[in-house]
Amino acid sequence: MIPITLKKLLRIIKARTRSMILYSIMLFLAVLFIGALIIYLVEHGHNPGIKNYFDALWFIMETITTVGYGDIVPATTMGRVVDMIIMPLGISIISILTASIASAIMNSTMMHASGLGAFSRKNHLLIVGWNERVPKLIYSIKAAMDQTGNFLDIVLISNQEKPPLPGDVIYIRGNPFIEQDLIRAGADSARTIIVVPLDFKDPASSDAKVTLITMIIKQLNPGAYIISEVLDESNVSHVKRAGANAVISSGSLSTMAIAREAIYGGVIDAVMELLMPSNHGEVITISSSDFVGVSFLEAMTRLKSSLNYILIGINRGGSPIINPPGSMLIERGDGLIVIRGFKDR
Repeated sequence: MIPITLKKLLRIIKARTRSMILYSIMLFLAVLFIGALIIYLVEHGHNPGIKNYFDALWFIMETITTVGYGDIVPATTMGRVVDMIIMPLGISIISILTASIASAIMNSTMMHASGLGAFSRKNHLLIVGWNERVPKLIYSIKAAMDQTGNFLDIVLISNQEKPPLPGDVIYIRGNPFIEQDLIRAGADSARTIIVVPLDFKDPASSDAKVTLITMIIKQLNPGAYIISEVLDESNVSHVKRAGANAVISSGSLSTMAIAREAIYGGVIDAVMELLMPSNHGEVITISSSDFVGVSFLEAMTRLKSSLNYILIGINRGGSPIINPPGSMLIERGDGLIVIRGFKDR
């Protein structure tokens, strides 16, 4: 549960601080311009230092900010009286304004530290939910970003206490089932969104929650690339219908990997080398814009000779076609699934 009392208190402080800053600025400007007008009317013609309104404005600014260059001083008794009134008034206004700004900064820091703030940038990567595997997921994402040079802000939303996270990961504390909390995390403007399992002890309940969250996010941001993870392979189709672009079944992946390893041997190591950022190779998807209308076999030959990429499949309409016939033509909008080696980066 989000600490509602603290959240409301911080928002009240934030609203009042904004009002205080606005009032302080308005009062500062009023004293500055009205005080300058009075000084000009009183001193002009009697004080050689005040030849025009700007000179009076300069003098009042010196007085309010307590700079006191001494280049202009009141020459009349009335001017001194006015200056005596403006001096404490200006010091008080500056003090209130400074305190209000400091309070606003402190409040903003507390809001973000407690996860009650909002993320305002766009095209980031959002992770929805928390489990014990999320830190490793974040580490792998950051490692991939370092190798590819494709850096994105990483935002995590969870309704738990702030977990241990790298310093550059933005934490938002909120309920992933509530649209407003998702919007605070930028779900409506994220480029990629990952929905992780919330409860490994109850796969059915966890997958149902992932399906619902995926559906809510798809409505908020139809253009986002949504990756959802389920625990039961039978729920993959449900999550896809909810709007996920890619669904990963952690249980089925482990089972199939073990089965292949038992029969063929060496499969797990090879797959892990391709999935994890390494010095040997990795699977990526590249644009097909230079190969539209070209056969799969010809594209494979050209990519191998020019970039030393190994073409292994086509991503068409969100569905991968692995090792298609050599005569299959590449269409506009296809993604080319290739293996890129370390020396090719």
